[in-house]
Amino acid sequence: LNSMCTDAVGGQFYEFNAWMQMTDADGNPATNVDPNKEWWRNMSPILTINDRQYRDASTKEYLYTAEHRDLAAVVRPYNNHQLSWARVHGIFKMMSGSSRVWIELERAPDNVKFILDSASLTPLTCSRDSLVKNGNLETNDSLY
Repeated sequence: LNSMCTDAVGGQFYEFNAWMQMTDADGNPATNVDPNKEWWRNMSPILTINDRQYRDASTKEYLYTAEHRDLAAVVRPYNNHQLSWARVHGIFKMMSGSSRVWIELERAPDNVKFILDSASLTPLTCSRDSLVKNGNLETNDSLY
């Protein structure tokens, strides 16, 4: 995501949604994906944002890249025995002062292929009248 192509504003909250299929090299369901172990030996995809900033914005010198991990994860339950679409979801505060922002889905086991569909990044909308989303598990998953 090139920040010049979006209206994303630093300091505001955003919601990331995407649908992903994970397969092995032969196109079968990736049975080695476990969303309950995101960091344990790269067992499940997570969303990482890399942003570029200047150490000195007045001179635009000393460009560096910062990495922000675990901003979104696979929504549970994940069925790793059937080829199906898994939802990747997360809410995060957009970094301020970035000249470029890159979004990547990473950290799956080796030899797992991703097919990504319907990815979106939208400003988070919320209501003080409904502070707990999915409080009755009406979506039957771990969204929110």
